[in-house]
Amino acid sequence: MSTASSARAADLRAGDPKSSAPASASAKKAGAVASWVDEHPDFERLAPVPFSVVCFRSRPRGRGWTEDELDPIRELRVEEVTPSGSMLGATLLLRSGETFVVDFGEIDGLRRC
Repeated sequence: MSTASSARAADLRAGDPKSSAPASASAKKAGAVASWVDEHPDFERLAPVPFSVVCFRSRPRGRGWTEDELDPIRELRVEEVTPSGSMLGATLLLRSGETFVVDFGEIDGLRRC
């Protein structure tokens, strides 16, 4: 994904629960991202886009890909409270045997993706 596409995807924001206008704007942005994904030959959309979430994966051309290569996550464990005490984290177990832990314990609430 290009830097511009990454920036567009990262720009999607959750709407204000007190107003439907921001949520509607986020849904429109998600629709635009979905269109870019659909038009790009190296990406495929994995689910409909009724709200502001776009689920897609990279599938570069020029090679036959196995499902294990395209979907390397064997298991995803979502944790409401992580060992560090932070709220919401995850453990990813990959088909290769690698494990990655996502823990937002050091996030101060001001950092952005």
